[in-house]
Amino acid sequence: MSLILDGSNGITFPNGVSQSLAGLPLTGGTLTGALTVGGILNTGSTGQLQFPATQNPSSNANTLDDYEEGTFTPTITATSGSMVMPNQQGVYTKVGNMVTCTFWVQFTSSTLSGSPVIMSGLPFTATGSSRPSPSIRPSGFASATNVIGGWLPGGTTYIQIQKYSAGNTSDVSGSDIPGGGEYGGTIVYMTT
Repeated sequence: MSLILDGSNGITFPNGVSQSLAGLPLTGGTLTGALTVGGILNTGSTGQLQFPATQNPSSNANTLDDYEEGTFTPTITATSGSMVMPNQQGVYTKVGNMVTCTFWVQFTSSTLSGSPVIMSGLPFTATGSSRPSPSIRPSGFASATNVIGGWLPGGTTYIQIQKYSAGNTSDVSGSDIPGGGEYGGTIVYMTT
């Protein structure tokens, strides 16, 4: 069943019957009030549901108030020094207050020093702390026996790169990245 909304004529039902929309908050083909659907909301042949560019937050926990897809540029830095990064890729999807980011950084040389080494550039500020999934091909780090992962502190937009070995966790320092390599992974975290 499909309905045709027309801002000037009203609503036309599948059987061809038209009904005036006088008195409803409809102007120029745009319904400005709430639309309550008692069944399935079918978007028709377009198959799209659009949210505004700026989130309109809802206090109702059962209301989906935001959806966004985009890209970001992940960057690896430390206390001092620099890194040559010919490839920096990041994509994200935000549904409500949950953000899923997939990222990859390729580096060809590094003069980083100090600790911690961070990957910055996440698109939204975290409301709580999270850990990304195990990194994708964490090559180029000094100790190949360590699993390279990370920590996303709440209130930030960066991942603190960490190494895990024999039950211990420690921050990666610039000296752990002597040459070229890659760091990537996926993280799911909460935001506002």
